[in-house]
Amino acid sequence: MLGLSYPGGLSRNTTAMLCEVDEQPVMVFVDRLGKDEEVADRQAVPSIEWNVFRSVRDGLVFYEVLPFEVLRVAKYLVVASMPLEGK
Repeated sequence: MLGLSYPGGLSRNTTAMLCEVDEQPVMVFVDRLGKDEEVADRQAVPSIEWNVFRSVRDGLVFYEVLPFEVLRVAKYLVVASMPLEGK
């Protein structure tokens, strides 16, 4: 992982993670499933050969944008359990 940001996208709470896999850049965008409109489109980067993969789990939607033919990062991300305040 090279960094995290909150650039917006699906909502104001979309989280983006920049990674490097085999010396190639990979971006993963994560948000709540209810904010997803399946708007990601590989035409958004027409001058580069990129793939956009969408996956859903744990109430979240993941969009992985990468130059590979298969998912390389999103499948390894897990939801951290957070204790309730005051418990």
